[in-house]
Amino acid sequence: MRFSKPKLSRTDFTIYHYAGDVTYQTEHFLDKNKNYVVAEHQSLLSASRFSFVADLFSPLPEDFSKTLKFSSIAIRISCAGYPTRRTFVEFRFGILAPDVSKGSSGEIAACKRLLEKVGLKSYQIGETKVFLRAGQMADPDARMSGVLRRFASIIQRKVCSHLSRRSFVSMRRSAIQIQAACR
Repeated sequence: MRFSKPKLSRTDFTIYHYAGDVTYQTEHFLDKNKNYVVAEHQSLLSASRFSFVADLFSPLPEDFSKTLKFSSIAIRISCAGYPTRRTFVEFRFGILAPDVSKGSSGEIAACKRLLEKVGLKSYQIGETKVFLRAGQMADPDARMSGVLRRFASIIQRKVCSHLSRRSFVSMRRSAIQIQAACR
C-alpha cells in the first residue's frame, strides 16, 4: 500500500515514497499553491519557436490571464528560481541568532528577522514555508554545523571531566581504605 490516512486527522494523508513517509495536510492547500501566470511570462512563452511550448501557453483574453494558474510545466519553471524549501519549523536556526526567537510575533516575523540576521537576501516567504535561491542554505548550514560541533565538544569535555573526577574520587577512597587497613 502506498497511501494511508492517519487515524487522528480528518484532513491529512500519508504517501509512502522511496525516501520515506510524507504526510500532507489538505487544509489551506489551494491557498498555499496558487501560482498565477505573469503577463510577461505568458506572452514570452506563447511566442516560443517551439510549437509544444507555444500551444501550452497560447494567448488568452485579458481577464483570463489574471486568474489562470500555471500548468505543471510552468510550475517547474518557476520553482527553478527557489529550489530550496523549508517549513518554518525546519528553518529554525535559533542557535545562530538566539535573540530572534524572543517575543511572540509569530513564525513568519521571526523567520524574516532570522533571515536578515543570518544575511540571506533573496528569499520568499510563503504561508508555511521559506523559499530560497539555490545554494543559499550552505552558509547557514555550515555555521550551524560549526556551532553544533562546538556544543558537542563542550558536552564531551564535561562528560569526560565528570567521569575522570568520579574515577579519581573512587580511587582516592580506595587508597584511603587500603592505607587505613595497613596502619
